[in-house]
Amino acid sequence: MHHLDWSKLDDAGLQTETVDAKHKLEDICGCEIDEASIPFGRYDRRVLRKLKTEGYSRVYTSGRGIATKEAWLKPRNTLDRSWQWKDIPKDLVLQDSYLKRLRSSLSHARKSVW
Repeated sequence: MHHLDWSKLDDAGLQTETVDAKHKLEDICGCEIDEASIPFGRYDRRVLRKLKTEGYSRVYTSGRGIATKEAWLKPRNTLDRSWQWKDIPKDLVLQDSYLKRLRSSLSHARKSVW
């Protein structure tokens, strides 16, 4: 609602940003909102637990990495027209080593455990 860092909010503030805002958007658009993008990509276990409890089916963050189809927590990668192929992060290239992809997945999983 206010594009704040959810990991720094108290419980009431997190409720406002993840639940109250969701209901307002649903009233405006007349459809269910079941996905969220975390402002600034900053989150902790408490934020993820709240989103899971509130029934969000998918959550996006600005952490880099490969977003698998099944993943609930999806990393996003920002690419724009100024990028060249050589600039694309190696963790996005499918030929990248299994070990690097595993390391990235473990880093996301560490934050996701609640």
